[in-house]
Amino acid sequence: MTRTRYERLVLKFRTLIFCASLGLTPIVDVRADEPALPSVATLEALVSEYVQIRSAQAREKREWAEQEKQWRSETELLETEKTQLQEELDRLSEQETRLNKEQAEQQARQSMLDTAIEALPPLLDQAEARLRQWRRRIPPPLSEQMDQAFREIPAEPPAARREDTLRRLQRVVALYAQIEQLQARIHAVKERLPVDATARREVDVLYLGLARAFAVSTDNQWAATGYPTDSGWIWESDPKLAESVRRAIEVHNRQAEAQFVTLPMRLSHNE
Repeated sequence: MTRTRYERLVLKFRTLIFCASLGLTPIVDVRADEPALPSVATLEALVSEYVQIRSAQAREKREWAEQEKQWRSETELLETEKTQLQEELDRLSEQETRLNKEQAEQQARQSMLDTAIEALPPLLDQAEARLRQWRRRIPPPLSEQMDQAFREIPAEPPAARREDTLRRLQRVVALYAQIEQLQARIHAVKERLPVDATARREVDVLYLGLARAFAVSTDNQWAATGYPTDSGWIWESDPKLAESVRRAIEVHNRQAEAQFVTLPMRLSHNE
């Protein structure tokens, strides 16, 4: 079959398909030397099958396009979730690193604290021994708020070590803080002191911290200086100081104008 004849047959076949799709009966010029063409029924069947195939192809193409669009959307969503999860993992990783560092630092501090606590009992023994002495050095009018804490200190170190170490430490620190406050202030109080070998009377006392004190009777006829010892305060009578002590107390209580008042001081009790 030559190319020209083949082209004519293709053109006739396409014409038959077109006419069959429109429901028309084609008029075909068939030459004697050409092979017989298929019947109309056969062509209709072929055309129907062809149309079904093309429809199926179009449907599948549409479905594929929709499915591809859906898949692309799901892929983008998964990529977004992947990015978010990666960011969350990075954040958790940084948080874990930070927590590990803080935990290591906390363990180091705890280790140092444990070491310090282990070394505390001997130091607390010494501190409590000095506090037992301080209890006798603090005048009764100034120690009222501290008496309970002083009474809680065991008399001997073995008994003290049976207590919780941190409780002992808190008590010692609190007492020394209160003693420091007493040391840094001037206190004017009323107190009963021995004015002679047989009598005690209420007098006005001016404590300069816990190192020195001056007392004067209400009638300004008796005065004394005092200093602390391990067995309590010692008072030395000195009536000629009465006027100066009274003036110093009045200035402290703002009952007189501020002025310089001379009182005897000494560096040690042996002078």
